[in-house]
Amino acid sequence: MQLFIQVQHFIICLCMFCGLFIQPVFFLPIFLYKCIVVFLSRRNPKLGKVLTPKDSCLANEDFTRFPPKVSVVSTMLLDGDLSLQEFQSAFVQHVINACIPSSSSSKLAYFREQSTGYCQTRYPELMQYQSDFMGHKFWKDDADFSLSNHIRAIDHSKNPNLDLIHEEMLNKPFNIKRSPWEIVLIRNYYNMSEEIEDTLKSQLQTLVVARFHHSMVDAKSILKLFVECLGQQSLTISKPQEMNKSLYGNIFSTLIFPMIYLCQNVKLFMIVCFGSGLHPWRTPIMGGDNNKLLIRFSQNMPLKEIKDVAKRNNISTSAVLISMITGAIYNLDSELRTKTVLAGYILPLENHPPTLCNHFTGSIIQLPTNKHLSTKERLQLCHNLFRDIKSSSMKEFLESAVLQIGTLFDPLRKLIARNVYATIGITNIAGESKEFSIVQRKCSEFTFSVGTLGGCSGVSFSCSSYQDNFRVAVIANESVLDEAKVQKLANAFGEELQVMKK
Repeated sequence: MQLFIQVQHFIICLCMFCGLFIQPVFFLPIFLYKCIVVFLSRRNPKLGKVLTPKDSCLANEDFTRFPPKVSVVSTMLLDGDLSLQEFQSAFVQHVINACIPSSSSSKLAYFREQSTGYCQTRYPELMQYQSDFMGHKFWKDDADFSLSNHIRAIDHSKNPNLDLIHEEMLNKPFNIKRSPWEIVLIRNYYNMSEEIEDTLKSQLQTLVVARFHHSMVDAKSILKLFVECLGQQSLTISKPQEMNKSLYGNIFSTLIFPMIYLCQNVKLFMIVCFGSGLHPWRTPIMGGDNNKLLIRFSQNMPLKEIKDVAKRNNISTSAVLISMITGAIYNLDSELRTKTVLAGYILPLENHPPTLCNHFTGSIIQLPTNKHLSTKERLQLCHNLFRDIKSSSMKEFLESAVLQIGTLFDPLRKLIARNVYATIGITNIAGESKEFSIVQRKCSEFTFSVGTLGGCSGVSFSCSSYQDNFRVAVIANESVLDEAKVQKLANAFGEELQVMKK
């Protein structure tokens, strides 16, 4: 069985290698066909915009029949009780009726008023579902849209542990012919994994659980929806650090890109076939749709302590995060110390649009899990890795591959749009740095979890911060790790931070 899986990986990687190299030759007619389809779609008033190539690649799974592998779940713990009617009323006013902000105004959003007339809806996808049209996916109006189909409330949770709430929501399929999002209010909430001395406090808290399929949103879109629109407060998150090239550097990169494209393909192909393709966390690229995802959270860690480690070692906080993940994997199992592993690292982009979208890029790094290093050596090596991925051509290579594959018509795209390289995924979500409120209820916790990358990815790490706290969600395919090992991985982050502080 193991030999069959390795042969399958080799064949699919070979197809991806050949396909991505040859495809640019045939890309123009495929692109022209999509342009024709988009033009014809305008004659159907029920169809909205076409999914972008990046959205199309993320929509490659059947998330209405099987547990989704690329959902995004966020939870917000609010002080006080919040009724369903209050929340729905605020959601309609500030989200459903929100319009795209004007660049000439300081207001966060505009709303429909009889005196202002027409304005462009900010979040039309909330009232649409994904539909096929001539081989491409479009957003289509839900004629039976009702807020009650997407927002509901329960008085208590069967699984009050936050880990299990995220796990249940990550694995729950979305309804067919409905927009892939859902919000659940858990009233009288308390977390059984935490000791609460004041029982009255547990009766006056509301947990807002929101889940979206990744093909319609990224984490920044969710932050904008809840903080800017529903919370009516400007986002104060730090801007992405970009390695900007000069004009001559950009021209030079463009001229040599065909050679870079080929070299990156060869490099990743060789690493997968002769190195990371043997990693035990690698899942079968085809099949496994019914497998569940397991999730466990690390303890809440002070963000200041992570920044102090970064400052003391003259490195970035992202490098500290990568080092923590590397150390956690290295110490989990002695077998993993002999294996190299490729990680897909998500990089946010500047100037995120005010709409629901996926506005990010990514790169692939080889984590030094097979090297015995001191803590200081590992921190410095991870800093060099992070610096390299931000300045390397890997981002352009992946963007080009996504553009080409995502432009294919659905049947062909679903056949080859598979993650064949990254065994693990890393997402670092810089959350809101200031406290905000939803319907006059202060938010004391804001936590994210994101599914695996799909394809061969068996484990992912979702890191998120809110105010002065930082937390890591470890998500693993049940065919790769059991609950005990997922919990051990999650616990390792607090231990790694304590070692780094010494």
